[in-house]
Amino acid sequence: GLNIGELKELSDANEGGSGYSFADLAADKAGLKFSQVLVHDRASAKQAQLLLAGIKEEFLFFPEIEALPENLSAPVFERDLGDIKSERYNKLAKEIDRRIAELPLYQ
Repeated sequence: GLNIGELKELSDANEGGSGYSFADLAADKAGLKFSQVLVHDRASAKQAQLLLAGIKEEFLFFPEIEALPENLSAPVFERDLGDIKSERYNKLAKEIDRRIAELPLYQ
């Protein structure tokens, strides 16, 4: 799932696309983590249901996306980050992972 999300964002960075979005990458990663928790075992699923029942805010399961780079064209992405294997890119990806890991649903 994550590879498809990254591929979609790289495609968006090309001419005519909306640009590479780290907020979209955060949504992809958060969705994967959410699904992993819900299907891990019955206890995890029940705990998640109890925590999420009746909430209207996403702060329990979706990370803060402010200050993440947005709408990066391919040339800007390459200039600022290199590629998806670069240290700079991976630092941002790990920051997203850290934000997700700290969410109440995953404590």
